[in-house]
Amino acid sequence: MITPPFFVVLGMHRSGTSCLTGALERCGVYLGDVRRTGKHNKRGYFEIRHLQQLHDEILEANNGAWYNPPLKVSVNDTHKNRLKEMFDELSVNSPSAIKDPRLLLIPEVWQEISGESYQPIGTFRHPIAVAKSLEKRNELSIEQGLELWKIYNTALVNMHSTSPFPIIHYDLSRYTHYFKTVVHLAKALKLKPQKVNLFFFISSRLEHQQSAALSVPADCQELYSYLLQNQFRIS
Repeated sequence: MITPPFFVVLGMHRSGTSCLTGALERCGVYLGDVRRTGKHNKRGYFEIRHLQQLHDEILEANNGAWYNPPLKVSVNDTHKNRLKEMFDELSVNSPSAIKDPRLLLIPEVWQEISGESYQPIGTFRHPIAVAKSLEKRNELSIEQGLELWKIYNTALVNMHSTSPFPIIHYDLSRYTHYFKTVVHLAKALKLKPQKVNLFFFISSRLEHQQSAALSVPADCQELYSYLLQNQFRIS
């Protein structure tokens, strides 16, 4: 018997996790009761609010926050049981998925909870584009944004290098390429992409910081090069 997939969308804040998750929904993936609008994501965050709040509780219990990631995160049994309840609720409908950039800070827990159904999908974006977006949204300095980019994407690369999974490049300056990549990825995941719905959902207007002409900071180059070299490619 084939275990239905449980997709876990992994990516840094402001790196296309919302766009990718919304696209998955348009390929038949169940997301549950997610946020479908917001000040900084007009087309939806596609996050379950109380899941995000629980992740914040876990980080706070480890003396950290999404903008101040702890070096190591431990999850107590109470939090783990609550996460398991959310997984059980979502996985009744399959295929299903969750999205929250904080997932990169506690990846082992969700892998343990979802077991054989665990299917990570990654997304990344140019470091300067992310830093500028965080500056606008959260009033973080460019230096702070770049440091966070390194922390989150180090986690993404470490996971991928240990056990590879699809990673896509969020760059809507190449809208057609991104659209085709999402369609091909959906097919590779044995989903049924609704091309018309995807076409109207994915738009260059979703990306506020274009990355085509941006240089890559020296201390981000190794990570960014790895992600570019290992991104999901259209065959």
